[in-house]
Amino acid sequence: MKVVVRDLKAKTSSKKLPVKRVRDDEGRRRTLLTVDADSRSFGQDFQAAFARSVRKARRDNKKITGRTDVVVVKS
Repeated sequence: MKVVVRDLKAKTSSKKLPVKRVRDDEGRRRTLLTVDADSRSFGQDFQAAFARSVRKARRDNKKITGRTDVVVVKS
């Protein structure tokens, strides 16, 4: 067994992900992160894009509900 210790807040990828700015059906601007499936660092890039999306979702939830993680109760 090998124990690995590292900073959890460290960035997973040193390069920036390509960003595209598009408009949705209602005319609002949206930001899309793009990941190249053929790149050698696909796993790191995908993890970075996913982590960024989760951070944004938690930030938005915090603004709306006051909590970062929300459980939706279906009735």
